Parts: sequence; structure tokens; C-alpha cells
Amino acid sequence: MKNRYIFILLIISLNLYSQTSSGLKFLLTFDSKTSSLGESSVMNTIGSSATLANPSNLNLNKGVEFQIGITKLFTDVNTQNLLFKTDFSNKVSFGFHILNYRISDLEIRDIPGEPIGTFNVQYLSTGVSSSYLVNENLSIGMSLKMLYEKIFIEEASGYSFDFGMYYILNNKTRFGLTLTNLGNMNELKYDKTALPTTFGIGCQYNYNVSIFSNYFTLEYKNNFKDKTNHFSIGVETFYNDLFFTRFGYITGFESKDFTFGIGIKYWGINLNYSFIPYSFDLGDSHSISLIFSL
Repeated sequence: MKNRYIFILLIISLNLYSQTSSGLKFLLTFDSKTSSLGESSVMNTIGSSATLANPSNLNLNKGVEFQIGITKLFTDVNTQNLLFKTDFSNKVSFGFHILNYRISDLEIRDIPGEPIGTFNVQYLSTGVSSSYLVNENLSIGMSLKMLYEKIFIEEASGYSFDFGMYYILNNKTRFGLTLTNLGNMNELKYDKTALPTTFGIGCQYNYNVSIFSNYFTLEYKNNFKDKTNHFSIGVETFYNDLFFTRFGYITGFESKDFTFGIGIKYWGINLNYSFIPYSFDLGDSHSISLIFSL
């Protein structure tokens, strides 16, 4: 099992010190609902979840919303988030987020054999978001994030911006655009960590089948630094806004593709769960979030 930790650390190190790839991949962590829909974050980060990816979606859920979430990735990799949104007026919404990512008990060795100690890897993002409803069909939004990373005894900080918009074509179709993680980090020992700046575009279509309502999402994303392309599909089916099943598929990753999830909503409380299986014996990802709407 410890070999897995070494493998995870190797990946992080390569990302941090390579001039051709980005680090801080924890910024591509989303809420449980979005994760279960093929990580289609352009269209499906709605309400408080919009603070993580597409701030223009803040106003799609009206009122005050709190969200707490936990993701267990592999064995000792944990993510926690605290998300919030409220409305200042019919046109302006505001939100903030705290996203914490931690890898625990990585072993330190100077020669083969017993470890001489352990250390943790820590990433943190905090920020504020706002959206403005230009008209009944068009919304724009922006987020400012303050970033922090610590690996062993080395530390760095920085900032990034997210920009987003959505356009409602009709009562069944909505389009969205995002440009996320555009910013800069201070040097971590010798080099700056490149941010995973990503452009995203998506479309969502809703339709009914018998007594069930459905949302179908199709998205494309391009990570500028990594020069990688990802297509994702998400399908959400629900009954009477109470019970939800979710399925997704994402391309461009060697270790993951299919995603799954369920949700329950009752009296202003929404409980979501997502499951993502990983290949190469890396294990699975389990995510759960609890949303309170006031």
C-alpha cells in the first residue's frame, strides 16, 4: 500500500517541477453531483457549487445555500470543501469557498529499508465569487481564489481567477463557457507551479420521459499547459425533484472514465454521493456532499 503513496508523490513531483505540465490539480476537484456527471463542471456546478468552477451559475439556485463535502481519493488522500452562496438582489449573487486537499503520511527514506519519518502534502484554496444576471437569458460571473501549497517543508502561495457565463436558448437548452485557474504562484523551492488553466464549453438539454425528468450534458475542456483535451457526458434522471440517479463518462484520462452517483432531496436538504472507479490498482474515489437551502 505504501508503494501507492510513493507513486502518488512521484506524480505530484513531476507536475510541480516540469516546465511542460501543470500542478495544483486539486483545483479540478468538484462537488459530488458534478463529479458523478463526468466532471461536467461548466454546466453542473450550480448554486454554491459554482464557486468551484463556473461562477455565472451562482444565480441558478435562488436564496441562501450552504454546502459541505468530503472526498476520499485512494487511501490517504482527502478533500474537504465548504461552499456558500446568497443573493444580493434579483441580478447579483455572491459566494465563497474553502477547498482543502491533503495527502497524509508519505514516508521519508534516504536508503532502502525502514522509513525515517513521514510528512504530509497540503493544498488550500479560498475565494469569493459573484455573478451578474445581464438579462433573463444571460449571466456572467467571476471568482478570485487565494492558493497555498506545502510539500514537506517547502511552501508557496498564489492567486487565480475563474470566469464564466451561461446563455439560456429556450426552456430546454442552456449553453456555458468557462476560463478557470488563470493566475500565478510564487516559487516552490526553485520553480513556480504552473496552474491548470482550462477553457471549457458545454451544453445542457432537459427532457421528460414518462414520470421522469432528465438532464443531458455535453462538454469539452482544454488544459492549456498540459495540452490535453477532455470530452464529458453527464445524464441525470430524477423523479419529482426527490430522487436522483447520475451517470457520466469522461475522456482524456488513462486512469478513469465512467462516473456514477445518486442524490436525495427533501425539505431543503440535498444529499449527494458520487463514485469514480480508477484503474492501475489506484483504488476508487468516494464523494459525499450535504446541501442546505434556506
